[in-house]
Amino acid sequence: DVRVWSPDGEVLVASITCKMHLIGPAVGEGLAKALEIAENRYRGLVIWSPDEVFSAGANLEAMMPIFMKSGVKGIAEAEQQLQEVMLRLRYANVPTVAAMRGLALGGGCELAVHCAKRVAHMETYVGLVEVGVGLLPGGGGLTYIARRAAEQAAATPGTDLLAYLKDPFVAAAMATVGTSALESRKLGYLLDGDVIVAHRDELLQVAITQAR
Repeated sequence: DVRVWSPDGEVLVASITCKMHLIGPAVGEGLAKALEIAENRYRGLVIWSPDEVFSAGANLEAMMPIFMKSGVKGIAEAEQQLQEVMLRLRYANVPTVAAMRGLALGGGCELAVHCAKRVAHMETYVGLVEVGVGLLPGGGGLTYIARRAAEQAAATPGTDLLAYLKDPFVAAAMATVGTSALESRKLGYLLDGDVIVAHRDELLQVAITQAR
């Protein structure tokens, strides 16, 4: 479910290959292995796919057999694995870059925000959409919102933390999706230091350059 390759021998690229690039246990294992390889042999890791979907979210269909066999306990274990992969990306020993275009929804959004940096094509749709199917984001997306709010409040002493929490949590509660990279930046899913590219064919090369 994950193809790992390098165009230059310096930066490793991980491409999710399953349908809609949905994130299930096998994808989590593949990304963890890609990161291990990158930390041992390369200067950075770029997560990129060659079509119009970065990732449409978690693979709920793949979770059903786990639920049927082990119930909530099995789902909790799968969620923990997903969270561990996200934290591995955040605390990696090499730069991690999400090269985003098309859909980056739910778990795909969480995957992107846990990378050190994001490079996004202008036409990228980003958001935490789990509420739309009656779930809460389970891969660390809400933690990311809280952490970013705390960082913003710390940077402007005397301001109310809730002022930075309200809008992002409302966006998650309403399953609001940024309909462009610029709107996604306003929602907080892209940071000021992230790069937005106008042409999709620039995406991978710019992401590799950022990793270097």
